Amino acid sequence: MFDDTDDQEDFMGFEKAPIYKKAMEIWDLAHRISQVAAKTKSNIDFGSDRDILEEYANYIMEDASLIAPKIAGAWGSQIYDIKMENAAII
Repeated sequence: MFDDTDDQEDFMGFEKAPIYKKAMEIWDLAHRISQVAAKTKSNIDFGSDRDILEEYANYIMEDASLIAPKIAGAWGSQIYDIKMENAAII
């Protein structure tokens, strides 16, 4: 009567979706960009270029970190409005 395996597979089905896999690739790329930005040495003594580069890297990382959870949230939702809200954020 209560088959948890089917529910679990359906609930975690988003991990097999191509769009979710692509979101994880984007997150990995953003993570690498932030690592490179942290290691980059600026030629200017003021450090403003380095600060700007780190800020941009942080913005990229923050934005990339939102994509996969929004896809997962939309995948598990049965309500059309929530799916569209998550799609709009992505």
